[in-house]
Order: sequence, then C-alpha cells, then structure tokens
Amino acid sequence: MGAVGLPSGSLTSINERMGHDTGLSRSSTLRRGLLVAVSLLCAACSRPPAVSVADDATVALLTQYEGLQPASRLQLARETEPGERLIVMGRLIRAETGEPIPFHPIVAYQADATGSYDEAVAGLESTARLNGAVETDSIGRFLLSTVLPGDYGSTANNRHIHTTVAGARPEAYDFYFRQYINAGLLRWAEGSRQAVVLDLARRGATLIAAADLPVTRFGAVER
Repeated sequence: MGAVGLPSGSLTSINERMGHDTGLSRSSTLRRGLLVAVSLLCAACSRPPAVSVADDATVALLTQYEGLQPASRLQLARETEPGERLIVMGRLIRAETGEPIPFHPIVAYQADATGSYDEAVAGLESTARLNGAVETDSIGRFLLSTVLPGDYGSTANNRHIHTTVAGARPEAYDFYFRQYINAGLLRWAEGSRQAVVLDLARRGATLIAAADLPVTRFGAVER
C-alpha cells in the first residue's frame, strides 16, 4: 500500500506549530520557575533572623546577673508557664549621660506565649497576669526571667515586654526582639526613645538578651 500523501505545506505548518507550542511550553516553565524563585526569596526576606548560640561573653554576663540580689531579679513568669523561656539582662541608665540609675523600681508586664494579656482589669494592659516589679542594683542592673511573649492582636511579629520607670519623662518603655519584629515596627522602634530592640541568643532551651534601658529626663521636675 502506498504512503498517504499530505497536502503541500502541511508538514511545514505542523512543524511550525510544534515549534511554537514547544516555545510556549518552555516559556511557561521559565515563568513558573521564576515565580517559585521570587516566592522563595520573599519568604527568606520575611523570615526572622535565626537565633545564634550565646557566645562566651554573653554566658559570663548571664552568670553575673544570676548572682544579683533577689530584689534585682524578677521572675515575671513561673517555670511552669507555657512558652519558650527568656531571660532579659538590663541596665537602667540616663539617656542623656549614660549614668546608671541605682536602687530604682521598674514595673514590667507582658502578654503570655499566646499573645493574651489576661488583664485583671479589662482593657488595662498594666494589669496583665504576667506582671511584677524589680529594683535595680547599685549600678542599675536588673534581670527579668519570663517566657517569650506571643504576638498581640492580628499583627504578626510585634512581641514585646512593657516597662514603666517612675520618675522618667516619659515613664513607658518597651523591649522588642529583633528576631520577632516586623519591618514597619522595627523602623519605628529604632527611631523611638521609648523602645529598645533586643538581639536574642540561645543557651540551651533558653533565649537570653542584654541591653541598656535608657530613660529620658529622669528626675526632672514638671513645671
């Protein structure tokens, strides 16, 4: 039986269509690959920085702070409190001079690991279940032992610990965490006199951080 003939130009037309379809397929594959790469890059950009292992200097500092007198160590959350354990080593100083402020009370309060304040007085965060007071030592040092607070409300990466320093102007100051703060809030915090951004490190199962808490116009008399 003889070969079936194709109309003139049909083979060229088929080859052109096949080439066109292959080109479309290759283009679609490239676009999908590009979208995947961009998505992965965006995810990497938005992912919080990893928490590094605490270096020897930080561990040595922690040993010093753990030796503070009981009045200068506040257990804001009991050991049985659900969540990731966190220790904040702070030093209360005058923002204008860097001079430490000794033997002065600091009130601290925060949300729990789920982001709930569970206030004793509804709507008043300072009555949060996790709250307490600590007194700085002779060189302004204090230690907070707690859990990493959860995100509050509907905004992601806004975890923080509130502090109130009587005698400062203003009295309210917050600790934020570089590994758990969104970009917009970080910009605000780094430009605010009422916010301190902590760099977290890890020692075993515990997160630790150390920073000065600079307060403005301490002891200033209102006129």
